[in-house]
Amino acid sequence: MASNLDDVLVADKTKPEPKSAPGVDLSAEIALLMAREKGERVKVRRVYGDHYRCNWLAPDDRSVNRGGSMALETFRIRDSKFLRVRKTEDGLKIEDVTARVAGNN
Repeated sequence: MASNLDDVLVADKTKPEPKSAPGVDLSAEIALLMAREKGERVKVRRVYGDHYRCNWLAPDDRSVNRGGSMALETFRIRDSKFLRVRKTEDGLKIEDVTARVAGNN
């Protein structure tokens, strides 16, 4: 019985490329650049790689959240976006990659 060499599986013995170390966390720089309304805070957290979650926190002045004490300031999330951010020679390139489906809410 003759063997067919085309049916032979040859394992690739080359070394896989090493995974690159994660880049610098740009959260603080992104937070400084994001537009905000008066009294708002912007919180940016790196999710993975060059992807970040950005939340706009507005003061929550609904009476039920004051709890009778003005010493506690509470906030609510006014908006939230998922961003892809890359550092370039011209500065940060910020791309909104938030998944939004119109009409399905």
